Amino acid sequence: MLVNLSIIAVGVVTLWTDSGWPDLVLGCFIIVLALHAAWEVWEVSEDERLAAKALAGEEIG
Repeated sequence: MLVNLSIIAVGVVTLWTDSGWPDLVLGCFIIVLALHAAWEVWEVSEDERLAAKALAGEEIG
């Protein structure tokens, strides 16, 4: 929801300043936010994979 509100606000700022920089800055922020979320999902999936291997009695390493 915050990203959607930010997009609306930046759209107004972009119209007011007649510049594309606010869009670029917000776009970069959204990319960083998405990459951070993807990294967290990756870490949790690794933990779950190791837990599943341990539960199955497989060697971890």
